Amino acid sequence: MKTIEIAPQKLKSKTKKVEKYLVKIDYDKETGEVKDIQTKIAINWDKIKEEQSLFGYYTILTSELEKTDAEIINKYHVLSRIEDSFRIIKNDLEGMIRLIQYKILKHNDKDTLNSNGWESRITTERIRDSLKEYKADILPNGYYRLNKPTEDLKIILDALEIDGELKLPTLSELQKLKSEIKKKDFFCT
Repeated sequence: MKTIEIAPQKLKSKTKKVEKYLVKIDYDKETGEVKDIQTKIAINWDKIKEEQSLFGYYTILTSELEKTDAEIINKYHVLSRIEDSFRIIKNDLEGMIRLIQYKILKHNDKDTLNSNGWESRITTERIRDSLKEYKADILPNGYYRLNKPTEDLKIILDALEIDGELKLPTLSELQKLKSEIKKKDFFCT
């Protein structure tokens, strides 16, 4: 077995994935006798060979002993599709935030390609928080009360040319507003 000199304290800063290929060997530096004198790290060649034998294969570890191989693989594929969906949603939301930032900059006649980047006018967090806080309370007789838009929300609504100052709208007026928002072409400059 070949020994590679690596200080054990440096190993702690590395990812845990590397550790499974290493073994610690304690030996006497003068005699070479294995003892608890100085710790050295060596490559675990057996572990590497074991993993190489699985190259090209997927392994799934499960506690579902009653399921068939096909059922387990199907469950894995369903989980994978769910994770892909979350990744797509995250990317779509990030894309929508970028479009809102772009519209805000254009609305204020700001350079969209300046060195300050997209957030030179309003940050992603501020957009997210403003949209999250915009709510409607149901009132008697089918009316709704929208909470007062924050300054950031006013900037967003202005840039998107959306009238968010509805006074006690009905459900049909809110649905009409939603329809108008959907019709807007956010990709037009």
